[in-house]
Amino acid sequence: PIINEIVPYLYLGDIVAAENLELIQKLHIKTVVSLVKEEIHPYPFVTYFKFPINDSRDSDIKSLFNETNEILKKSLQRQERVLVH
Repeated sequence: PIINEIVPYLYLGDIVAAENLELIQKLHIKTVVSLVKEEIHPYPFVTYFKFPINDSRDSDIKSLFNETNEILKKSLQRQERVLVH
């Protein structure tokens, strides 16, 4: 899995990281923001937000910024670790 801490409590990773139970538990990830169409294996102790978009230059990812930024803001204010993939 590929995962990097961007700022305290905020991680950026791939789908393999998002599905890796050992990694999720080790890093104490509480929220996953998923920006892919593929389904990921959910864990009951993690809150998931799914935004199924195409992985292409033509995808309008900007249209998701308000909603995803609110999710990130709330998680970070609570000092809960969040993984974006």
